[in-house]
Amino acid sequence: FYKPTISTGFHNAYEIGINFTPKIAQFGLQYKRIDPGYRTLGSLYFQNDLEDITGRVALPLAKGKYQLAFNAGVQRNNLTDADNASFNRFIGSLSLAASCTDRLNTQFSFSNFSTTNRLRAINAAFVLTDSIVIVQTNRNLSLGGSNLLDDQNEHVITANASWQNADAIRNEAVDSSQNTNFIMGLVSYSFRPKQSKSNLTVSMLMHRNSGGIGNITTIGPSVNYGRAIFDEAVNFNSTLAYSRVSSPVFEASGVLRLQMGASTKIAQAHQLNLVAAYVNNNSSINDFQDFNLQLSYGYAFQWKKKEKIPLD
Repeated sequence: FYKPTISTGFHNAYEIGINFTPKIAQFGLQYKRIDPGYRTLGSLYFQNDLEDITGRVALPLAKGKYQLAFNAGVQRNNLTDADNASFNRFIGSLSLAASCTDRLNTQFSFSNFSTTNRLRAINAAFVLTDSIVIVQTNRNLSLGGSNLLDDQNEHVITANASWQNADAIRNEAVDSSQNTNFIMGLVSYSFRPKQSKSNLTVSMLMHRNSGGIGNITTIGPSVNYGRAIFDEAVNFNSTLAYSRVSSPVFEASGVLRLQMGASTKIAQAHQLNLVAAYVNNNSSINDFQDFNLQLSYGYAFQWKKKEKIPLD
């Protein structure tokens, strides 16, 4: 059915894994190989000429108070010995989740696996600029925790921080000279009273990237309010957020965003969503106002098993 030409190439990608799950822990082995020149359509994947052999262990500690998981292995390139440069490196990841008390939970993770991601250079929603970049993340570190402030679980404080080191991808190739550090910090407070149909969340976000794609800092608060109305038939949600975007190469600007939405289910299978958003970007270079209205419909297919009729 297909006739190869002089420019036709055949490249393979394999990924094989096996897992063992005894009562005391979980164990796994994985082998991955991507031929040189391999490309795929429809997904963000720009890595090839790699071979990984890794092992995984996940186990509970101190009667389930701690959850520890780690992957470790080796990676090599230049599978066909066609390049002058080659490497063999250690790859791995480590994650630890701890229930310090009945109210306090913390998480920590680190990884040096290479992955392809979409990241925001400017972390402010509805900013009308080309702020999405495609990068190859080389190292990833995250730390977070949540604390319940009362016995009713109505007041919760959450804090998260992350750091990513990545190389920019330009013209479908990884450009290691465009190395960038992405730093994010988020603190939020949530109030969810059990005897009420409302919930409130107040948060503060700080996002900064420095390096090859530029030095840009985004910081600002946001308030989110939600409530079930009309006998819980409709879920109403609203968000008010302000972001201050600054950089040494352009004048700082302020972005104000107001968003309101509602969703409802009809006969369990149908869902309607309505979202209205207003944005005001106050900048001497790119001053604009934007209003967006979106209406969407969803249908969930359901199949019911036929009930067996007992025979007399």
